Amino acid sequence: ALGVVRIVEAKEKKLNLDELKLFLEALKERPFWYDFALTQLLIAGRVQEVAGLQKKNVQFRQRKLIVKEVVIWSKKTKRFDELKPMPKNGEIREVYLGEELLRILQKRINEDFLNTGFVFHDNGQPLGYRQIQYNYDWALEKAGLGDRFSGTHIL
Repeated sequence: ALGVVRIVEAKEKKLNLDELKLFLEALKERPFWYDFALTQLLIAGRVQEVAGLQKKNVQFRQRKLIVKEVVIWSKKTKRFDELKPMPKNGEIREVYLGEELLRILQKRINEDFLNTGFVFHDNGQPLGYRQIQYNYDWALEKAGLGDRFSGTHIL
């Protein structure tokens, strides 16, 4: 007979609207991460997609963003490993640039004097997964949600 080593309590994975507001409000203290999280929400994407967003795929005139490249992190270090030319589901998609997403992308690109290809980066270097996870977990704690949520799959 199979035994049970321990019962693992199922964690909620997605924030409801009120929790989302608290999370984003907390992130406003860290504008870069606020923009990152809001972009993830607005494109309904994975963090790999947001971390991999390329400036060349932002088409302001047509008001669209092409979600194509994604960041792959090392399984061991969670640092940038490669930029994969296709999302996890194998589908390149276009996202309409509404006012808030347009504002974020214009700000990120106009304020980037390092000329990297990435919309979101850390002083010219691609983001590491642990950086994202740390900032999301920080905001969840600050919002009083850290006991129920963690990680980057909450949006």
